[in-house]
Amino acid sequence: MTPETFGLLTAFFFACGHALARAAMRYSDPRTTALMNAVGQALVVWTLALILSPVSGLWSKGMWFFALDGLMVPAIGRWLLFYGMLKVGMSRAASISGIAPFFTLAVAVLFLNERLTMVIAGATAAIVFGVYFVSKRKEKTDFQIKYVIYPLAAALVWGLSPNIRKLGLEIINYPMLGAAVSVSVSVLMMLIVVIFSGGVKSLKLNLRGIFFQLLSGTAHAVAILFYVYGLNVGKVVIVTPLANSTPLFSLPLALIFFRAKEGITISTVLGTFLIVLGIFTLFAR
Repeated sequence: MTPETFGLLTAFFFACGHALARAAMRYSDPRTTALMNAVGQALVVWTLALILSPVSGLWSKGMWFFALDGLMVPAIGRWLLFYGMLKVGMSRAASISGIAPFFTLAVAVLFLNERLTMVIAGATAAIVFGVYFVSKRKEKTDFQIKYVIYPLAAALVWGLSPNIRKLGLEIINYPMLGAAVSVSVSVLMMLIVVIFSGGVKSLKLNLRGIFFQLLSGTAHAVAILFYVYGLNVGKVVIVTPLANSTPLFSLPLALIFFRAKEGITISTVLGTFLIVLGIFTLFAR
């Protein structure tokens, strides 16, 4: 498969994972869902990694990059985003953090010596603004400009993540094993969060919730594998914008399975058009 296809499949499976996590929260809570989602990811990725990759690869120096990635995205990135949601509102925070690909491209060009053309830059801008318009909702939360720093910082953390993975892949050639290390650190960080925010006994576990949580983790595991393999065979500046086109798939899933109250608005139509335009441009360039 091409890097572009890997990137688009990443977005699709992330959207499926998000939808399944939302279904899980009908029977559970966000904290339990986040932990069980991470556990589901780890089970799937480690199973495949042990079958297809040599265990000796774990001792490579490149694995430190994947461990750092696992620390940054679930722990630091999510905390910054959630705190930003509390201060500026959910859709504002999601829209602002959606500029992560801009940070990714900047780092890739400056430090990984990747070539950024006007076509790639324009397509990335279209996808990012498309995500902004699709995520745009009316907010009742009081807005103070100083708190924008939190979702911006989350965008920076997520923007660094693909480049960290790429650095690891330049040292080792075991994408699946690297992904396994990353998700393992994610599980550890989520478990630490649970322990210090109510303890394991406060988890809301039940069979229906666990079923959807593990399915969500499986979908996210597949997304992570597509993402890592895409970065392994392609450039960060190509794969990352496509991997961030998740709202293109999230919106119809929300409308079909959850009958989202927001429905179709001018903003969602414009945003969807821009995302599709950006994706088409990256494939046709």
